[in-house]
Amino acid sequence: MENGKMKKLEVVIPNSFISEVISDFAKADIHGYTALDVDRGKGENTSENLLAGLLPVTRNTYIFAICDEKEAQVARELIEPLLEETGGILIVSDVFACNVQ
Repeated sequence: MENGKMKKLEVVIPNSFISEVISDFAKADIHGYTALDVDRGKGENTSENLLAGLLPVTRNTYIFAICDEKEAQVARELIEPLLEETGGILIVSDVFACNVQ
């Protein structure tokens, strides 16, 4: 990956489906990502959830990756059907990445 204009993929999904997202990233040739447990959140159609202390399978994960446009398109096509089935969100943004290795 080179420095410059890239895409940032951000996914919020129930923890129990994180392995599917990581697998879809790999299929799209995206091998680096960061995943964080979500302890608090509010969806557009839901009330605020305080998730601290709940079982890990009832929590959500925020996972993001930086990639090029082609990889982002492939990942989007793979992840969207999963999100329709499980709930969650995918955000694709234009970013400028520095020190990308």
